[in-house]
Amino acid sequence: MSARAAIAAAVLLAAGTTAHAEKPAPACKGAPAVVDTCFTVHGRLGVYNGIPIRIWVIGTHRMLGVKDAAGGGVTVRPEIQALLSRGEPGATVVYGNYEVCPLSKAHAGWMQFVCIESATHLVARRRRD
Repeated sequence: MSARAAIAAAVLLAAGTTAHAEKPAPACKGAPAVVDTCFTVHGRLGVYNGIPIRIWVIGTHRMLGVKDAAGGGVTVRPEIQALLSRGEPGATVVYGNYEVCPLSKAHAGWMQFVCIESATHLVARRRRD
């Protein structure tokens, strides 16, 4: 390989690596869209139809819809995304403790929207529904 070809390959490799670098997780706590105090739940996060990412709060009938605090899109933290990406799309759920901040007020019978500030004790399992 010539010196020019080696330099060109190195530049292309560096450019490709930079373009795919992960963005930091968007800020949640303290975002203007947050309407109340953040809280922690133990739940199962999964990908669904309709509202794509939801957290079922274990021991309840409550479902939380996950959104990005910055603009309403759907974003999860990189460590959660890595676990969700195992296997076929939608085949994995992630159990854990989620610190969430409400983006809508709680109403009985309605799904409340939240953003995820942090997640701990994460365990990926195959979905069984």
